[in-house]
Amino acid sequence: MSLDDIGIDYTTNVLTTSGPSTMAKAKESPTLLKFEPGSMVWKAWRSRYNNYVKIQELTTEDDQKRLLLDSLGVEAHEMLFAMCLPQDPAELKLDEVIAHLEHAYLGA
Repeated sequence: MSLDDIGIDYTTNVLTTSGPSTMAKAKESPTLLKFEPGSMVWKAWRSRYNNYVKIQELTTEDDQKRLLLDSLGVEAHEMLFAMCLPQDPAELKLDEVIAHLEHAYLGA
């Protein structure tokens, strides 16, 4: 395979090859959008997150928490960080992070 055989589909951000590859292929799945509070509803986004976790077979709480933290937009991440002070959200358990986010976006 040459570099000419490799491309990126910018509509899906998926690396593609035109020939056989020895690299492991990523699971074909939808992309998880970042949570942006002004443009999406927390409950609907959380449903997408839960589906994505299952599709990607993320079984450890740590992996699920890292995905959640990485999937927050700037505003949501800064709000979560302020709510958790003096701790860093990465130091909390997944259910604690979710509780903070649900308090902020659902009033729970």
